[in-house]
Amino acid sequence: MPKLNSEVCNSLRDHPDDENNPQLNGYFAIKQMKKTEVMRNKQTEHVRNESLIHYQTDHPFLTTLFYRFQDDRHLNLVMEYVQCGTVYNLIQKNGRLPNEVARFYAAQIVMAVQYLHGEHMIFRDLNPSNILLDRRLYIKLTDFGLSKVLNLDDPTARTWTLCGEPEYLAPEIIKSAGHAKEVDWWALGIIIHEMLAGYPPWYDKDAFVIYKKVLQEKTDEKTFFPRHMDDFAKELLKKLLTKEKKNRIGSSKAGAEDIKKHKWYRGLNWAALYNKNLEFPSTEPLYFTPVASGPVDTANASVQDYPVSSDEENTPQLDPERDATTFGGWDTITKVSDLAHRSGKSNH
Repeated sequence: MPKLNSEVCNSLRDHPDDENNPQLNGYFAIKQMKKTEVMRNKQTEHVRNESLIHYQTDHPFLTTLFYRFQDDRHLNLVMEYVQCGTVYNLIQKNGRLPNEVARFYAAQIVMAVQYLHGEHMIFRDLNPSNILLDRRLYIKLTDFGLSKVLNLDDPTARTWTLCGEPEYLAPEIIKSAGHAKEVDWWALGIIIHEMLAGYPPWYDKDAFVIYKKVLQEKTDEKTFFPRHMDDFAKELLKKLLTKEKKNRIGSSKAGAEDIKKHKWYRGLNWAALYNKNLEFPSTEPLYFTPVASGPVDTANASVQDYPVSSDEENTPQLDPERDATTFGGWDTITKVSDLAHRSGKSNH
Protein backbone atom coordinates (compact mmCIF):
# COMPACT_ATOMS: atom_id res chain seq x y z
CA MET A 1 0.00 0.00 0.00
CA PRO A 2 2.47 2.66 -1.17
CA LYS A 3 2.20 6.41 -0.81
CA LEU A 4 2.55 8.41 -4.02
CA ASN A 5 4.00 11.85 -4.61
CA SER A 6 2.03 15.08 -4.14
CA GLU A 7 1.73 15.89 -7.87
CA VAL A 8 -0.04 12.59 -8.51
CA CYS A 9 -2.13 12.86 -5.34
CA ASN A 10 -3.41 16.33 -6.25
CA SER A 11 -4.60 15.04 -9.61
CA LEU A 12 -6.48 12.11 -8.07
CA ARG A 13 -8.56 13.67 -5.33
CA ASP A 14 -12.16 12.52 -5.57
CA HIS A 15 -13.75 13.39 -2.20
CA PRO A 16 -12.00 16.50 -0.84
CA ASP A 17 -14.57 16.77 1.97
CA ASP A 18 -13.46 13.45 3.50
CA GLU A 19 -10.24 13.94 5.45
CA ASN A 20 -9.90 10.17 5.90
CA ASN A 21 -10.19 9.33 2.20
CA PRO A 22 -7.15 7.15 1.33
CA GLN A 23 -6.62 8.71 -2.10
CA LEU A 24 -6.82 12.22 -0.68
CA ASN A 25 -4.10 11.20 1.74
CA GLY A 26 -1.99 9.70 -1.03
CA TYR A 27 -2.60 5.98 -0.45
CA PHE A 28 -3.41 3.54 -3.24
CA ALA A 29 -3.49 -0.20 -3.85
CA ILE A 30 -1.06 -1.69 -6.36
CA LYS A 31 -1.60 -4.93 -8.25
CA GLN A 32 1.86 -6.21 -9.10
CA MET A 33 2.58 -8.93 -11.69
CA LYS A 34 5.93 -10.55 -12.46
CA LYS A 35 6.81 -10.13 -16.12
CA THR A 36 8.41 -13.57 -16.31
CA GLU A 37 5.23 -15.18 -14.93
CA VAL A 38 3.02 -13.21 -17.30
CA MET A 39 5.06 -14.43 -20.25
CA ARG A 40 5.36 -18.01 -18.97
CA ASN A 41 1.57 -18.22 -18.69
CA LYS A 42 1.09 -16.52 -22.07
CA GLN A 43 -0.94 -13.74 -20.45
CA THR A 44 0.71 -10.71 -22.07
CA GLU A 45 -2.30 -9.62 -24.10
CA HIS A 46 -4.63 -10.67 -21.32
CA VAL A 47 -3.11 -8.37 -18.70
CA ARG A 48 -2.83 -5.53 -21.20
CA ASN A 49 -6.50 -5.86 -22.12
CA GLU A 50 -7.49 -6.14 -18.45
CA SER A 51 -5.85 -2.82 -17.65
CA LEU A 52 -7.28 -1.05 -20.68
CA ILE A 53 -10.82 -2.27 -19.98
CA HIS A 54 -10.49 -1.27 -16.33
CA TYR A 55 -9.04 2.12 -17.15
CA GLN A 56 -11.94 2.94 -19.47
CA THR A 57 -14.61 2.30 -16.82
CA ASP A 58 -16.12 5.15 -14.85
CA HIS A 59 -18.79 4.30 -12.29
CA PRO A 60 -19.24 4.86 -8.54
CA PHE A 61 -19.56 1.12 -7.91
CA LEU A 62 -16.43 0.08 -9.82
CA THR A 63 -12.86 0.44 -8.59
CA THR A 64 -10.86 3.12 -10.35
CA LEU A 65 -7.64 2.23 -12.12
CA PHE A 66 -5.57 5.40 -12.06
CA TYR A 67 -2.52 4.36 -14.04
CA ARG A 68 -0.01 1.65 -14.72
CA PHE A 69 3.77 1.55 -14.68
CA GLN A 70 6.56 -0.99 -14.92
CA ASP A 71 10.03 -1.66 -13.60
CA ASP A 72 12.63 -4.18 -14.71
CA ARG A 73 10.75 -7.12 -13.22
CA HIS A 74 7.10 -6.14 -12.73
CA LEU A 75 3.97 -4.72 -14.32
CA ASN A 76 2.03 -2.54 -11.88
CA LEU A 77 -1.58 -1.32 -11.77
CA VAL A 78 -2.30 1.58 -9.41
CA MET A 79 -5.88 1.47 -8.15
CA GLU A 80 -7.92 3.14 -5.47
CA TYR A 81 -7.50 1.67 -2.01
CA VAL A 82 -10.83 0.28 -0.75
CA GLN A 83 -10.63 -0.37 2.96
CA CYS A 84 -13.45 -2.45 4.40
CA GLY A 85 -12.94 -5.89 2.90
CA THR A 86 -15.29 -7.86 0.69
CA VAL A 87 -18.92 -8.90 0.64
CA TYR A 88 -17.65 -12.47 0.98
CA ASN A 89 -16.03 -11.65 4.33
CA LEU A 90 -19.14 -9.78 5.43
CA ILE A 91 -21.29 -12.86 4.72
CA GLN A 92 -18.84 -15.22 6.42
CA LYS A 93 -18.59 -13.15 9.60
CA ASN A 94 -22.35 -12.60 9.87
CA GLY A 95 -23.56 -16.02 8.72
CA ARG A 96 -25.93 -14.34 6.29
CA LEU A 97 -27.13 -10.81 5.53
CA PRO A 98 -30.52 -9.28 6.36
CA ASN A 99 -32.92 -8.81 3.45
CA GLU A 100 -32.49 -5.02 3.38
CA VAL A 101 -28.69 -5.25 3.37
CA ALA A 102 -28.73 -7.84 0.57
CA ARG A 103 -31.12 -5.63 -1.40
CA PHE A 104 -28.83 -2.62 -0.81
CA TYR A 105 -25.84 -4.48 -2.26
CA ALA A 106 -27.66 -6.28 -5.04
CA ALA A 107 -29.06 -2.97 -6.33
CA GLN A 108 -25.55 -1.52 -6.57
CA ILE A 109 -24.37 -4.61 -8.45
CA VAL A 110 -27.29 -4.18 -10.86
CA MET A 111 -26.28 -0.59 -11.63
CA ALA A 112 -22.60 -1.47 -12.03
CA VAL A 113 -23.37 -4.35 -14.40
CA GLN A 114 -25.89 -2.22 -16.30
CA TYR A 115 -23.16 0.35 -16.87
CA LEU A 116 -20.67 -2.28 -18.07
CA HIS A 117 -23.19 -3.79 -20.48
CA GLY A 118 -23.91 -0.32 -21.80
CA GLU A 119 -20.19 -0.03 -22.53
CA HIS A 120 -20.24 -3.44 -24.30
CA MET A 121 -18.36 -5.16 -21.50
CA ILE A 122 -19.23 -8.44 -19.78
CA PHE A 123 -17.73 -8.72 -16.29
CA ARG A 124 -17.80 -12.57 -16.19
CA ASP A 125 -16.36 -12.88 -12.68
CA LEU A 126 -19.12 -11.69 -10.38
CA ASN A 127 -18.65 -13.26 -6.97
CA PRO A 128 -18.62 -11.88 -3.40
CA SER A 129 -14.81 -11.94 -3.23
CA ASN A 130 -14.64 -9.44 -6.10
CA ILE A 131 -17.02 -7.01 -4.41
CA LEU A 132 -15.12 -4.63 -2.14
CA LEU A 133 -16.64 -2.40 0.55
CA ASP A 134 -15.63 1.22 0.98
CA ARG A 135 -15.60 3.24 4.20
CA ARG A 136 -19.36 3.86 3.98
CA LEU A 137 -20.01 0.19 3.15
CA TYR A 138 -20.92 0.87 -0.47
CA ILE A 139 -19.57 -1.58 -3.03
CA LYS A 140 -16.75 -1.44 -5.55
CA LEU A 141 -16.49 -4.24 -8.10
CA THR A 142 -12.87 -5.14 -8.74
CA ASP A 143 -10.71 -7.50 -10.80
CA PHE A 144 -11.36 -7.11 -14.51
CA GLY A 145 -9.13 -10.04 -15.41
CA LEU A 146 -11.95 -12.02 -17.02
CA SER A 147 -13.88 -9.09 -18.46
CA LYS A 148 -14.64 -9.20 -22.14
CA VAL A 149 -15.55 -6.54 -24.69
CA LEU A 150 -18.36 -7.78 -26.93
CA ASN A 151 -20.75 -6.06 -29.34
CA LEU A 152 -23.89 -6.39 -27.24
CA ASP A 153 -25.94 -4.58 -29.89
CA ASP A 154 -25.64 -7.80 -31.88
CA PRO A 155 -27.94 -10.42 -30.29
CA THR A 156 -25.92 -13.21 -31.91
CA ALA A 157 -22.57 -12.06 -30.44
CA ARG A 158 -21.04 -14.73 -28.21
CA THR A 159 -17.80 -15.60 -26.49
CA TRP A 160 -16.76 -19.13 -25.60
CA THR A 161 -14.11 -19.19 -22.88
CA LEU A 162 -14.80 -21.33 -19.82
CA CYS A 163 -13.93 -18.90 -17.03
CA GLY A 164 -15.02 -17.85 -13.57
CA GLU A 165 -15.56 -19.49 -10.19
CA PRO A 166 -17.52 -22.78 -10.49
CA GLU A 167 -20.29 -21.78 -8.05
CA TYR A 168 -21.18 -18.73 -10.15
CA LEU A 169 -21.03 -20.13 -13.69
CA ALA A 170 -24.17 -19.96 -15.82
CA PRO A 171 -25.36 -23.14 -17.57
CA GLU A 172 -24.37 -21.83 -20.99
CA ILE A 173 -20.76 -21.41 -19.84
CA ILE A 174 -20.67 -24.92 -18.40
CA LYS A 175 -22.08 -26.37 -21.62
CA SER A 176 -19.68 -24.32 -23.79
CA ALA A 177 -22.72 -23.12 -25.70
CA GLY A 178 -21.47 -19.57 -26.16
CA HIS A 179 -22.38 -16.79 -23.77
CA ALA A 180 -22.93 -13.04 -23.53
CA LYS A 181 -24.28 -10.57 -20.94
CA GLU A 182 -26.80 -13.03 -19.50
CA VAL A 183 -24.05 -14.75 -17.50
CA ASP A 184 -23.66 -11.66 -15.30
CA TRP A 185 -27.34 -11.78 -14.34
CA TRP A 186 -27.08 -15.47 -13.48
CA ALA A 187 -24.11 -14.68 -11.21
CA LEU A 188 -26.12 -11.88 -9.59
CA GLY A 189 -28.76 -14.47 -8.69
CA ILE A 190 -26.13 -16.71 -7.09
CA ILE A 191 -24.77 -13.77 -5.07
CA ILE A 192 -28.23 -12.71 -3.85
CA HIS A 193 -28.91 -16.28 -2.72
CA GLU A 194 -25.53 -16.40 -0.96
CA MET A 195 -26.13 -13.10 0.81
CA LEU A 196 -29.57 -14.15 2.05
CA ALA A 197 -28.83 -17.81 2.79
CA GLY A 198 -25.17 -17.66 3.79
CA TYR A 199 -24.13 -20.07 1.03
CA PRO A 200 -24.51 -20.33 -2.77
CA PRO A 201 -27.30 -22.59 -4.06
CA TRP A 202 -24.85 -25.09 -5.55
CA TYR A 203 -21.52 -25.84 -3.94
CA ASP A 204 -19.09 -28.73 -3.60
CA LYS A 205 -15.33 -29.27 -3.41
CA ASP A 206 -15.52 -30.89 -6.84
CA ALA A 207 -16.28 -28.39 -9.60
CA PHE A 208 -17.79 -31.10 -11.80
CA VAL A 209 -20.32 -31.94 -9.08
CA ILE A 210 -21.34 -28.28 -9.04
CA TYR A 211 -21.72 -28.26 -12.82
CA LYS A 212 -23.91 -31.35 -12.69
CA LYS A 213 -26.14 -29.80 -10.03
CA VAL A 214 -26.48 -26.55 -11.95
CA LEU A 215 -27.53 -28.36 -15.11
CA GLN A 216 -29.88 -30.87 -13.47
CA GLU A 217 -31.46 -29.37 -10.36
CA LYS A 218 -34.58 -27.22 -10.61
CA THR A 219 -34.97 -23.84 -8.95
CA ASP A 220 -38.77 -23.93 -8.78
CA GLU A 221 -38.92 -26.52 -6.02
CA LYS A 222 -40.22 -25.24 -2.68
CA THR A 223 -37.20 -26.73 -0.93
CA PHE A 224 -34.68 -24.85 -3.11
CA PHE A 225 -34.85 -21.62 -1.11
CA PRO A 226 -34.50 -21.30 2.69
CA ARG A 227 -37.82 -20.76 4.41
CA HIS A 228 -36.74 -17.46 5.97
CA MET A 229 -36.03 -15.85 2.59
CA ASP A 230 -38.19 -12.91 1.51
CA ASP A 231 -40.91 -13.96 -0.97
CA PHE A 232 -40.10 -11.19 -3.45
CA ALA A 233 -36.43 -12.13 -3.27
CA LYS A 234 -37.33 -15.74 -4.08
CA GLU A 235 -39.39 -14.59 -7.04
CA LEU A 236 -36.51 -12.50 -8.42
CA LEU A 237 -34.06 -15.36 -7.88
CA LYS A 238 -36.22 -17.72 -9.91
CA LYS A 239 -36.10 -15.23 -12.77
CA LEU A 240 -32.34 -14.69 -12.48
CA LEU A 241 -31.56 -18.40 -12.15
CA THR A 242 -33.51 -19.34 -15.26
CA LYS A 243 -31.39 -21.85 -17.14
CA GLU A 244 -32.62 -20.82 -20.57
CA LYS A 245 -30.67 -17.61 -21.05
CA LYS A 246 -33.14 -15.97 -23.43
CA ASN A 247 -35.82 -16.20 -20.72
CA ARG A 248 -33.56 -14.93 -17.91
CA ILE A 249 -34.52 -11.56 -16.51
CA GLY A 250 -32.09 -8.92 -17.76
CA SER A 251 -31.61 -10.65 -21.12
CA SER A 252 -34.26 -8.66 -22.99
CA LYS A 253 -33.66 -5.40 -24.82
CA ALA A 254 -34.66 -3.54 -21.64
CA GLY A 255 -31.81 -5.26 -19.82
CA ALA A 256 -31.32 -4.21 -16.21
CA GLU A 257 -34.42 -2.03 -16.22
CA ASP A 258 -36.55 -5.19 -15.96
CA ILE A 259 -34.63 -6.17 -12.82
CA LYS A 260 -34.89 -2.69 -11.31
CA LYS A 261 -38.67 -2.76 -11.72
CA HIS A 262 -39.04 -6.01 -9.78
CA LYS A 263 -41.14 -5.92 -6.61
CA TRP A 264 -38.13 -6.74 -4.42
CA TYR A 265 -36.87 -3.24 -5.21
CA ARG A 266 -40.20 -1.51 -4.61
CA GLY A 267 -39.65 1.87 -2.93
CA LEU A 268 -35.90 1.99 -3.56
CA ASN A 269 -34.58 5.43 -4.55
CA TRP A 270 -32.16 4.40 -7.31
CA ALA A 271 -30.85 7.94 -7.90
CA ALA A 272 -30.07 8.43 -4.21
CA LEU A 273 -28.33 5.05 -4.12
CA TYR A 274 -26.24 5.90 -7.20
CA ASN A 275 -25.18 9.19 -5.58
CA LYS A 276 -24.45 7.40 -2.29
CA ASN A 277 -27.01 9.43 -0.42
CA LEU A 278 -28.66 6.44 1.28
CA GLU A 279 -27.56 5.32 4.71
CA PHE A 280 -26.50 1.72 5.21
CA PRO A 281 -29.63 -0.29 6.19
CA SER A 282 -29.87 -0.67 9.96
CA THR A 283 -33.29 -2.24 10.56
CA GLU A 284 -31.54 -5.53 11.37
CA PRO A 285 -28.11 -4.72 12.83
CA LEU A 286 -25.23 -6.90 11.69
CA TYR A 287 -23.22 -8.97 14.15
CA PHE A 288 -20.06 -7.73 12.44
CA THR A 289 -19.66 -4.44 10.57
CA PRO A 290 -16.22 -3.53 9.15
CA VAL A 291 -14.86 -0.08 9.92
CA ALA A 292 -11.74 1.86 8.93
CA SER A 293 -10.23 4.04 11.64
CA GLY A 294 -8.21 6.11 9.18
CA PRO A 295 -6.78 6.21 5.65
CA VAL A 296 -3.99 3.74 6.45
CA ASP A 297 -6.11 1.18 8.33
CA THR A 298 -5.73 -2.28 6.73
CA ALA A 299 -7.51 -4.30 9.43
CA ASN A 300 -10.40 -5.26 7.15
CA ALA A 301 -8.97 -4.42 3.74
CA SER A 302 -8.65 -7.07 1.05
CA VAL A 303 -5.01 -6.16 0.35
CA GLN A 304 -1.63 -7.39 1.48
CA ASP A 305 1.41 -5.31 2.33
CA TYR A 306 4.14 -6.37 -0.05
CA PRO A 307 7.66 -5.76 1.32
CA VAL A 308 10.43 -6.46 -1.16
CA SER A 309 12.42 -9.55 -0.17
CA SER A 310 15.82 -10.72 -1.31
CA ASP A 311 14.07 -13.40 -3.37
CA GLU A 312 11.99 -10.73 -5.05
CA GLU A 313 15.09 -8.76 -5.93
CA ASN A 314 16.50 -11.88 -7.54
CA THR A 315 13.45 -12.45 -9.76
CA PRO A 316 14.75 -13.06 -13.30
CA GLN A 317 14.84 -10.07 -15.61
CA LEU A 318 13.85 -10.24 -19.23
CA ASP A 319 16.31 -9.46 -21.95
CA PRO A 320 16.01 -5.65 -22.42
CA GLU A 321 15.17 -5.96 -26.12
CA ARG A 322 12.51 -8.59 -25.48
CA ASP A 323 11.18 -6.54 -22.57
CA ALA A 324 10.80 -3.46 -24.77
CA THR A 325 9.15 -5.46 -27.55
CA THR A 326 6.70 -7.23 -25.24
CA PHE A 327 5.82 -4.52 -22.73
CA GLY A 328 6.54 -1.35 -24.65
CA GLY A 329 3.77 1.20 -24.19
CA TRP A 330 2.75 -0.12 -20.77
CA ASP A 331 3.44 3.31 -19.28
CA THR A 332 1.41 5.29 -21.81
CA ILE A 333 -1.44 6.14 -19.42
CA THR A 334 0.75 7.51 -16.63
CA LYS A 335 0.72 11.16 -17.69
CA VAL A 336 -0.51 13.56 -15.02
CA SER A 337 -2.83 15.15 -17.59
CA ASP A 338 -4.44 11.75 -18.13
CA LEU A 339 -4.71 11.26 -14.38
CA ALA A 340 -6.41 14.60 -13.92
CA HIS A 341 -8.83 13.83 -16.73
CA ARG A 342 -9.55 10.41 -15.25
CA SER A 343 -10.06 11.80 -11.77
CA GLY A 344 -12.39 14.50 -13.04
CA LYS A 345 -14.59 11.93 -14.72
CA SER A 346 -14.85 9.83 -11.57
CA ASN A 347 -16.90 12.51 -9.83
CA HIS A 348 -19.77 12.35 -12.30
